Amino acid sequence: VSNMPETQSEDSMAGSVTFTIPDTIPTRTNYAFASWNTEPDGSGTSYAPGDSYTIIADDGDKTSRTKTLYARWSQYTYTITYNCNSGSNCPSNQTIVTGDNPYTYTIPSTAPTRTDYNFTNYTGSDGNTYNPDDAISLSTPKTSVTLTANWESTCDTSYGCWTDSNGKVWTNTVVSSSTTWTNAAAVCTNLGASWHLPSVDEFVALLGVGRWESTSLEPYPTLKTKWGTGIYWSSNQSIANWAYCLNVNANEARMDDNRQETPNKVVCTK
Repeated sequence: VSNMPETQSEDSMAGSVTFTIPDTIPTRTNYAFASWNTEPDGSGTSYAPGDSYTIIADDGDKTSRTKTLYARWSQYTYTITYNCNSGSNCPSNQTIVTGDNPYTYTIPSTAPTRTDYNFTNYTGSDGNTYNPDDAISLSTPKTSVTLTANWESTCDTSYGCWTDSNGKVWTNTVVSSSTTWTNAAAVCTNLGASWHLPSVDEFVALLGVGRWESTSLEPYPTLKTKWGTGIYWSSNQSIANWAYCLNVNANEARMDDNRQETPNKVVCTK
């Protein structure tokens, strides 16, 4: 503790002496000065700087002429919690114990990361939106806040995108025509790392519906508009020389195999 007021004294023949408590505010690391009190545990009478304090002398008790006022302190605990929301590298959670009320916390400049996504901002549990380097003002009764990361897919929307159950983003593009499954697979792998001919399961995820035949549910209309009608190759999943395909025609999108249809287009994914 530092910056304590000086001891006050006065010679007087009167039965009482009134003092004005100094405006000097004592300081203590991580605490805020609250008041003066006549008892160490704060159970007595409280006084503020500038208040008057009267000592009444008792001739039978010399100690009654000397009084001590005890400093009382306030302390506040603030917590900042991060929710990466499927991402990683969020800033560390913080617990701050201080005498400041309000207290200003600055969000670290380093943003969290997530594969296939760009970080956009944080949503605070207080309903506000925050960015790295933003300041958050905390004070009673708002002494804690949770910051949840928000994400934006990095997929190229000119190709179309979908997100699987694990949160992975896939990008799709029609790359060429092909009349054989072997050539279709090669077209995709030749695009570069991670590009491949989609499997039946990937087509299911791409359509976003629980069955293949779909004339009204999205994304069939988008699929038809973006890719055009045709019969698209998919990867051979089970039986040799039996390649599945996706038939996108004027009325529906359905799954067939090449013993029933003749695929003529390739859609690759990554």
